[in-house]
Amino acid sequence: MHRIDTKTAQKDKFGAGKNGFTRGNPQTGTPATDLDDDYFDMLQEELCSVVEASGASLEKGRHDQLLTALRELLLSRKNPFGDIKSDGTVKTALENLGLGDGSGRYSKTVVFSSSGSYTWPADVKRIDVILTAAGGGGGGCNAENANQTFSGAGGGAGGTVFATIYATDNDAGPGTYTVTIGSGGSGANGAGSGNNGGNSSFMTLTALGGQGGQWGGATNTAGGRGGSGSGGYKTEQGGDGSDGQAGQALLVGNGASSYWGGGGRAGQLSGNPGVCSGSGGGGAYDNSYSHTSGRGGHGANGVLVIREYM
Repeated sequence: MHRIDTKTAQKDKFGAGKNGFTRGNPQTGTPATDLDDDYFDMLQEELCSVVEASGASLEKGRHDQLLTALRELLLSRKNPFGDIKSDGTVKTALENLGLGDGSGRYSKTVVFSSSGSYTWPADVKRIDVILTAAGGGGGGCNAENANQTFSGAGGGAGGTVFATIYATDNDAGPGTYTVTIGSGGSGANGAGSGNNGGNSSFMTLTALGGQGGQWGGATNTAGGRGGSGSGGYKTEQGGDGSDGQAGQALLVGNGASSYWGGGGRAGQLSGNPGVCSGSGGGGAYDNSYSHTSGRGGHGANGVLVIREYM
């Protein structure tokens, strides 16, 4: 392909060596640009070669063959994503999407609801981690009048730690790592405090369990405190359990919510267990003063969620 190069072309119209056309000016004696067969042949063959490259034959009666050919040539692939792989351009495509080797692309999610071990695959570039400790158990009750413990407090929720860990970080990368998942604290049987939830740990991360519903005296039951954590880029403290009793007032000691959701409700002589991972157990109450031991609900176990990126 070339620009017009006849003797009457306007020299350097679009810059050095970039000739153009002129309509001429009779008053100044400037002739209009002549067109020769060489130039028209060039234009013809440039356009026709695009149409023929698409597999089509030239048709005199059609005026859309160049557009049709361009569409065919540029959008010809039946499976463009598969072609990216076969062309060996996956790395470039991912980098263009902001998903280069440093960040990786999502592969799968691994969930631990009990202790075990995690094997970091060789092709995983990073993992996103959410680690939650167990919830505390609810407080119990035993009363035959309003001056005794007739309403146990709710257990606190376990703390949650968030982290992004790269294979290139210290003490990280392919290998096997211990996973410790805290067990939910058991509820108190009779007037007393629920047990604390167990801590959860993974690599350099630690999430602390929620406190059991507290018994501070015959007519004073306070909700357990939520746990915290350390080691990640963010820590979310577990919720505090609800107080069960203040003097002769029934406050209803529901278990606290964790990052994952709600805790166990308080119940007549039997608190409900924590519903979502890491949540607190509900306290037991006895509004009939039956002098029967009521048991608080157990806290929910912790959890570890790992999202792998290749």
